[in-house]
Amino acid sequence: MYRVDAKIIAGTDAGNLLLIVPGFALHEELNALSELGIPTYDVLKMTTINASFAMNKEDEFGTMEVGKRRPINA
Repeated sequence: MYRVDAKIIAGTDAGNLLLIVPGFALHEELNALSELGIPTYDVLKMTTINASFAMNKEDEFGTMEVGKRRPINA
């Protein structure tokens, strides 16, 4: 999918499965994508801007810009 420029979104959606720990599972997924040879820049896009476009929320988050949502603990 990456080779044909498909929009890939990183992030586990299996929150109710045993042995899947939210957060930790995402880090493992990002590592696996990197080990597959996907450049770091593109792996980061999968977790940020691609996710915001998929949710039609690119005006709220996905990039660091004035006027976008701040992290919860900021």
